[in-house]
Amino acid sequence: MSSALAGSPTDASCDWLQLPTDVAVAILLHLPKVKDIMSLATTCRFWRQLTCTPHVWRSVVKARFPSTDPNKLTGGVQQLQQLYFDLTSPYKAVKDMSVIWLNGTYLRVVDDPNSRSKRVVELRSVCWLDIRHTFQGVLPGVYEVNFCMRFLGHSHDLCFSELAFRCTPSEGCGTAVVTRCQEGFWQAAARFSLRASPVTNYVEISVGVVTMTRVGELTVILEDHSAWWKQGIVFDYVRLKERPPGAPEHTSQPGFDIVDGVLQCHEGVESDWS
Repeated sequence: MSSALAGSPTDASCDWLQLPTDVAVAILLHLPKVKDIMSLATTCRFWRQLTCTPHVWRSVVKARFPSTDPNKLTGGVQQLQQLYFDLTSPYKAVKDMSVIWLNGTYLRVVDDPNSRSKRVVELRSVCWLDIRHTFQGVLPGVYEVNFCMRFLGHSHDLCFSELAFRCTPSEGCGTAVVTRCQEGFWQAAARFSLRASPVTNYVEISVGVVTMTRVGELTVILEDHSAWWKQGIVFDYVRLKERPPGAPEHTSQPGFDIVDGVLQCHEGVESDWS
């Protein structure tokens, strides 16, 4: 190598140890998944040592998830890696969400080995139904918001007036989406779940598509505050499924689409199905 190139940005002997920690953290923030960060750690000694430092993981968590409980940031490297993994997961078990009337009488948590979460929320009978969660640090992109659930009894045993699904990005991060599904949709969804998953009867239902324009929070709410008493559904999890650019949508029948095995409901689905 000529002396003219020595010390230039292309010099292979560039001293990575001189890279400021805040710059390194900014680089790590462009790697949204733990496995991507761990892959970077295998490239050289600098990144391996850096990703074995609790301070770096603490900085990454705080930068992407600023509202994280400070008490959760006091652990070692493995605990912080697990925390980051949990926070970046697109899945959230309904049992870990905010569920009003989850008291064992109206709604209750039960074991279900056939579910992904292994412990699910069973809607026994409730008037005021309200389930919600806020995903933090959601990266820019287009996401389907999917609820995974199964139905108890015959489809005609379901008792709902109109469930509303609200998907609301934090201010300046996107546009809110509201989808309302009436009784006919749920009866059709119950029949679909029996065909699509005859063993477990669980089915993912896409309740909205949200575009995040920048990193922020996304609040997902399922609610029905009407005077009707609701019953007949078991909730497993909510998933943010990132939609690839230009992903096709194939309509199978009026009222909903079935794309990659996911039932996608349309706003204002009426109960006039056969």
